[in-house]
Amino acid sequence: MDLKGISGASRTASDLGSAIAEGRDAIRTGLMGTLPEAGRVDLERLGWIAKADRAELWRSEGARDCAEWLSAVFHISNWKARRWIGAAKALERLPFTAAALGNGSLSLDKVVELARFATPADERALVTWARRVKMSSIRKRADAELKRTALEATRAQDARYLRTTRWDNHLEIEAMLPLDEGIALMAAVDRLAHELPSDPDVADPSTEITSIEQRRADALVLLATNAGAGSKKESTVVVYAPIEALAGDGGGCSIDGAGFHPETARRLSCDCHLNIVLEGIDGDAMGIGNSSRIIPRRIRRHVLKRDSHTCTFPGCEMSRFVDIHHVTHWAHHGPTHPNNLITLCDFHHKVVHEMRWKVTFSGTGPPIFHRPDGRVYEPGRPPLEMPPKTAPTRPDLSEAAGYSRVFDLIAPHNSSRKRNPRAVIARFKEERLPDWAREQLSS
Repeated sequence: MDLKGISGASRTASDLGSAIAEGRDAIRTGLMGTLPEAGRVDLERLGWIAKADRAELWRSEGARDCAEWLSAVFHISNWKARRWIGAAKALERLPFTAAALGNGSLSLDKVVELARFATPADERALVTWARRVKMSSIRKRADAELKRTALEATRAQDARYLRTTRWDNHLEIEAMLPLDEGIALMAAVDRLAHELPSDPDVADPSTEITSIEQRRADALVLLATNAGAGSKKESTVVVYAPIEALAGDGGGCSIDGAGFHPETARRLSCDCHLNIVLEGIDGDAMGIGNSSRIIPRRIRRHVLKRDSHTCTFPGCEMSRFVDIHHVTHWAHHGPTHPNNLITLCDFHHKVVHEMRWKVTFSGTGPPIFHRPDGRVYEPGRPPLEMPPKTAPTRPDLSEAAGYSRVFDLIAPHNSSRKRNPRAVIARFKEERLPDWAREQLSS
């Protein structure tokens, strides 16, 4: 009901209440109407994700796996990207769950958790259950379903072993590990195996005949031999503390990216090794120019802190096995200065060098990566240069209900009790109503 269609003489409290109720119903209907469309889009997206994973689209995008590529495309965490991939694969054998997502009966978050443990035999009942519970309840059940019993865990722990057998020039290794530890080990081995460079004798890396088993063997040796590299009997913890913070109560003190009070920094600095880093007026650490290609530890720590200790390639969250890369190489007179240094993981360091990708960096903002053909790498859809202009929509009377308690006094069930419209409007004006609502009430 349009309030302007009611004459001033007949505008009663009942008329106002009916207009508000109709407006609220329209808003509710419009909002609920977006659920099927959103579900259809989410289902279609997961279908394309499953196809992209099988086609290994990520290999041509400078990523180490599909999750890392999706993280860059959709601007989500690697953790969420992996959950999406798992759900995309599971929905191919879960038709009822897929239908529930497609028609808006279940949200994407619920479906992602449900797909972790649902089976074709029980998914129909699980979909009905999932509609009635909170998303956190589904996640807890998924975690519980995937956990082994305490007895099974104890048996797996007791059964662990590692045996070696020597013969000729070989050492054969056989091991039995608990499932979670074995998966963690193989995940680290596989990740490193994919990072290893290709055989230098092979011109085309796609024709390399090195098997995955051989690459895993190389990765296991590399992982073991570098585990203690550079280690000492004492662990090293790096604390960042500006001199003004140590002298007073200023901020800026941090440890591993987390801030803490200057008094704690003063306690830690009582007996420790100090590295002094000189910074310019712009806050950048002063470099050493072209005097050396070796990056001093003080500058390396500054660059790592600036880059949040992670690889700067879009979508990559690798924080181990990271290198400091000269954007303009030292051999090409590139200075050893933070404005010419960025953090890259071992894999993406090879992408930039051996795979002929390029990177530019101004010293401020994120680095810009370029494909081998020179195109700027921008995963995902680029933003519009100028958002489209939309005509302003005038809120209806029902939206003003959130601004005034007076609306509660004119509910439709009180329509038998007539009230003076002028008195009601006067009460409206006493409340904190927006100008547009006051204008509509006074018209």
